[in-house]
Amino acid sequence: MRILHAVNSFYPCTGGLESAVRLQCEELIRLGHTCDVVTLEGCPNGKKLGQEEKLGKIMVFRVPFTDLRYYKIAPSALDFVKGYDIIHVDGTGFFSDFLVLAKPLHKKPVVVSTYGGVFHTKNIFALKQFYFHFLQRIILKFADKVIAISRNDYSLFRKIVWKNLVMVELGVDIGRFLALKGRKEKNLFIFAGRLSENKMVENLLGAFAIAVKMEPSARLCIIGEDWEGLKAGLEGIAEKLGIGKSVLFTGKLGEKELLEYYSKADFFVSASRFESFGITTIEAMASGCIPIVNNIESFRNFIKDNESGFLVNFENHAGTAEKIMEVMRSEKEKTRKRAIEAAKKFDPRERAMELLKVYEAVLRTRK
Repeated sequence: MRILHAVNSFYPCTGGLESAVRLQCEELIRLGHTCDVVTLEGCPNGKKLGQEEKLGKIMVFRVPFTDLRYYKIAPSALDFVKGYDIIHVDGTGFFSDFLVLAKPLHKKPVVVSTYGGVFHTKNIFALKQFYFHFLQRIILKFADKVIAISRNDYSLFRKIVWKNLVMVELGVDIGRFLALKGRKEKNLFIFAGRLSENKMVENLLGAFAIAVKMEPSARLCIIGEDWEGLKAGLEGIAEKLGIGKSVLFTGKLGEKELLEYYSKADFFVSASRFESFGITTIEAMASGCIPIVNNIESFRNFIKDNESGFLVNFENHAGTAEKIMEVMRSEKEKTRKRAIEAAKKFDPRERAMELLKVYEAVLRTRK
C-alpha cells in the first residue's frame, strides 16, 4: 500500500504532531508499505526549508503556502497525490478541507486524524467554534474516515461526526526511553515541549517557586523551542519569583541531550491546559520520570492519579506546590514502576496495524 501523509509541518520542525507522523510512517514502512509526506515549506517558527528531501525511507515533499496565520493555504499539495492509494491528513485545517473537498478531482480516499481539532488555544475562539461546529460538520462528512487519536478527541468529534468516526490512539516510540539506564538526580524536574501559550509555563513557574522555598534543592529544566517568542517573558517571571537560579531554559535540544535529561530527571511536570494526546509525557514516563501534570482529560486517559502519576490543578499554585512536596517526600519507586508500565501500552507497532485495518476497510468500500 502507498500512503501519503499531509501535515502542516514535519521534520526538521519538531513537536508532538511531527513525531507522531514520523513514527507512523516508519512503522508502516517496517510493515512493508510506502509512506511519504507532503507538508508546508516552512516551520511554524518561520524557518524556510527545501522543496524535498529523503528522511530515511520517507520522501518529504514541501509546498509553498499563503500564510493567513491560523489557516495555511497550499493548493499545490494536490500535485503530489497521484500514485498513492490513500491520503492521510494529520490535523484539521486547510489540508483536510481542501483534500476532502477535492476528492472528485484526485479520486483518492482521504482519512483525517483529529489532533485536538482547532482548540489548542483560546485565540479567535468564536471563529473556531463556527469553523468546527458548522464548516467541519459539513466537510468531514465527505472524509472516508475521521480517526480520533485519543478518547477526548473521540468525544469532541462525536459532536460533529457520526458514521465515519473511529478511534486509533497514537503509538509512542517508547523503546529508546525504556532503554535509558541513567541514575535519577533527586528533585530534578523537567518539562519538555514547545514554549507556547497552551503549555501555561507561567503556572508551572508559579507553583515551582513556592515548592523551592520549602525544598531549595529542587531544580527545574524547561526544554523546548521558543515557537511563540515567550522565553524572555518567562525568564523574567522566574527572576521576579526569585527562582532564576533554580530554573534552566535549555531551548531546543538534540536527541542525545534530550535523552540525557529524561534519563536523569526525577519528575516530569506539565501545566498544559490543552493536549491533543500527551506524547512527551508518555515518553517521560517510559524513561522513569514520575509525572506531575495538569488535571486535563488527555492526561487522565493514561495516568491513574496517585498510582502511575499525579494530577493537579496548576492554576492553584499553592495547592500544587504542596502536592509536589508530598510527592518528593514519598516512596517514589513504586510510582516510577507503574508509570513505566502505563507507558508500555502505547506500542507503535500495534497502533500501526490498527491504522492499516482502517485503511484496508476504506479501500474495500471503494471497490
